[in-house]
Order: sequence, then C-alpha cells, then structure tokens
Amino acid sequence: MDATRTDDRPRSGIERPPVAGDATAAAAGDGGRGWYRGLALVAAVLILAQAVLAGQWMFGGGRIDVHGWLGNVTFLLAIGLVGLAFVGRRGGALGAVDLALSAVLLLLVVAQLGLGYSGRACAPAATLHGPNGVLLTGVTAAILALAFVPRGGSGRSPRR
Repeated sequence: MDATRTDDRPRSGIERPPVAGDATAAAAGDGGRGWYRGLALVAAVLILAQAVLAGQWMFGGGRIDVHGWLGNVTFLLAIGLVGLAFVGRRGGALGAVDLALSAVLLLLVVAQLGLGYSGRACAPAATLHGPNGVLLTGVTAAILALAFVPRGGSGRSPRR
C-alpha cells in the first residue's frame, strides 16, 4: 500500500460502497441537497403566497389570518433549512454560503414574525413588515439559485 494514500479507495479509483453505520453512509446520495432544495422551494412558495394574501388583504380581500399561519410554517421551514445546511456543509454537499444564507433567512423570518404580530398595534413595526418581506424574497431567491446550481464533488459552486 502506498504510504501517501489516505483514502479507502482501491487502486482502481472506484469508491467503496457505503457501509451501515459508516460516516460515508450518512453522506451517500446527494448529502441532503435534495431535501434542502425541496425545503427551499416550499419556503419560496409560502413566501410568495404570503405576499399575495397580504396584497389581497390590503385591498379588501384575502385572509390575513392565513397569511400569519403561513408565516409560522415558514419559520419552521427556515429552522429546517438551517439544520439541513449545517449537515450538508459538514458533509460537503452544501457550502458556507448556503449555511450563511439559511441563517440570514431564519433571522429575517424571526424579525418578520415579530414585526407582523407587533404591527397590529404599532404602526412603525407594520411599516417595516413589507420591506422585510422583500428582503425575505430576495434571500430566498438567492438560496434557490444556489441550491439548483450544479456542483462538483467538493460541494462548492464552480468558479467562473
């Protein structure tokens, strides 16, 4: 055996299959990227639905209570995105930017919930709720764009 080799691959270059309980078994497949993509897509759809519901409510229609419920579900999804991004980062399937954007999304959702609930009685909070929603949309778009970029084996976006 070559003393400079540190991996478990045979000399043929073919990687060994994952073994149950092995660290590589957890990272088998896409390393959680599929779940991350799916959760990011659902979060984006919910954020869009909230914007539609808020717009309808502002002009005399829509259900603002459903807008709030979707906000609470989005909070749970944002927690899930941070968790998946952390696991994906450790496994190499996702990058540091994915983790950072997921954390920013979670912080913005927490702020959005606070602004939304306190905005019922506080006009300044209500006026910040809309612009924060725009930030949420932008961060979610960035998360989606990165989630669907093809990546090499290192889990990092190709440099261009």
